[in-house]
Amino acid sequence: MDIKETKIIQRQGYSLPLVKTGGHWYLIETKQTLLDLGIASMIAQTAELETDFSSPAEFTAILPADPADGRPEDVVLREATSDPAIVALARKFNDTDTL
Repeated sequence: MDIKETKIIQRQGYSLPLVKTGGHWYLIETKQTLLDLGIASMIAQTAELETDFSSPAEFTAILPADPADGRPEDVVLREATSDPAIVALARKFNDTDTL
């Protein structure tokens, strides 16, 4: 994924990491359970950097089947990516509050 820019914004008292790729901004959600699986969610943002509920999911990630963990089939996650650069940014934000 070609990352053009990153920034941290404040929304409702929280610091939120954003990444710009493909000409659009995405909020990177940094849930540790997903990061442990090598996945980060990416939620489309409007030009005003608000959540874009009208935008279709542009990214998907596949969580492989793991019968031992109660997941007998692959799970397709919408608004998520396993792109190493995005996952690394999400991990860095979790660890340091920087991008």
